[in-house]
Formats: sequence, C-alpha cells, structure tokens
Amino acid sequence: MKLAVISDIHANAAALEAVLSAINNTPDVAQIICLGDIVGFHTQPSKCIELVRKYGIHCISGNHDAGVTGKLGQEKFPWECWEAIEWTRRQISNEEFEFLRSLQTNAAVKRQYWMMHGVLGDVYHYMNRDWKVRYTALRLWLARIRLGFYGHTHQQTCFRIRSPFFSSALQKIETSQPVPLDSESIYLLNPGTIGQPRAGDSHARFAIVDLNKCVISFEKIPYDYSAVVDRTLEVFPRHAPLYKRFDSLRV
Repeated sequence: MKLAVISDIHANAAALEAVLSAINNTPDVAQIICLGDIVGFHTQPSKCIELVRKYGIHCISGNHDAGVTGKLGQEKFPWECWEAIEWTRRQISNEEFEFLRSLQTNAAVKRQYWMMHGVLGDVYHYMNRDWKVRYTALRLWLARIRLGFYGHTHQQTCFRIRSPFFSSALQKIETSQPVPLDSESIYLLNPGTIGQPRAGDSHARFAIVDLNKCVISFEKIPYDYSAVVDRTLEVFPRHAPLYKRFDSLRV
C-alpha cells in the first residue's frame, strides 16, 4: 500500500492538478492525504476544494483554512495573507466554507501515521526547533505511531529520532534519495508545498510513502508557476513585493 502525502496547496489549482496527475500515474497509491492550507495566497480556492473532494483526499486544516473560517484571527497573519483570506471568504460557497470549517487540526490514522499542519494540533506554530521535533516524536511514541506528517514550512524535510528519545541524536535526513524506514525509529516528514514554493525552484512537491516496503520518496514536478503568479497579481496587485523574492523561481 502506498500513501501520497501533500500539503500547502494554497489555492493553486494548476500545481494541484499536475501533482494529482503524477499520483494517478504512480502504481498502488491507495490514499492521498493533505496536511492543510488548501486555500490562501492564490486565486482558485473553489477549484482546489473541488479537487480534494473529488479525489477523496483526507484533509486536515492549516492556518489559512482556519483564518478563512474564523478559527484564527487577523493578528496571526501578515497583511498580504489576511487580504487573500478575506477575499477567499467572499469567493467560496457556503458549502465550501462549511467543508473548510469541518476539518480537524490533526488526525491519527489506524496507529499508522499522525497528520498535523504545524505542531500536533497547533496549526499556527512551525516545526522549526529541535525541541518541537523531539516533543512531537515523544507524543507519537506514546501513541505507538512511528510516522508523523506535517506541513506549514513548505520545505521537504525528514527527521529521524531513535529511542530512547532524550539520549539519541536527532537526524535530519537528505530527501533527494528514497528514505528507508527502520522499525526502531520515529520519523517526522514534510512533503513540501504543492502551490507556494519556497525552495530553489518552482516545482510542486509531495511525498509517496510505501507502507509495505517501508520507504519514503520525496517528489517534485514542474508546472507553469509564472502563469499562477500573474493570475494572482491581477487580483492582488499590492502583493507584488511578496512575489519579488520568488522571481528567480518563475519559469
């Protein structure tokens, strides 16, 4: 059984469609999961919600989803993000709003894996400190779950920590090659972002987890990111400085 893990779509339907096509061409993928932020930043929230529902993707909430539904307030976002959140709230239907509002902040699935956006049930804070990784790994170990999936940072990342957790080194594993999973460790991985790149290129990123062979593959595929940004700036022209830092990624 293979599991496709995606995150941080951010209303970028072009990137999502490209990734779903790649997943469809991957043999034996039984389930797709999304670690939050279906909406935010870009301008096709309804299309992205339609796609995740059409494909039966198991989704949890991200901070932008929570902003749209009123679970997080304006003070938690830069002004550009909040402008996109308010615009999204006006664009989506009542049914789409209720779908976003129904999303859990985390989910433990059959003692196989734990889904989160930021840190456990917290959609706001980043998994960006060693102590957060160790704390989360300990929580997973207590729940007898050894795979944790998180998003929010937009960076493809894989951490391994061996037991006992407080006496062993925390290892950050290179994601350019498939990562084998051993039975003695806890793994925390971020599949990267579908729709808002913050790496050295504009590719959409995701991960494939083979639960039978115990190996994770971190994937990336190209799409027309420039067209997405051009469409976004037509709606949010004041956001141009935000995308200036991504100019080198536009293809």
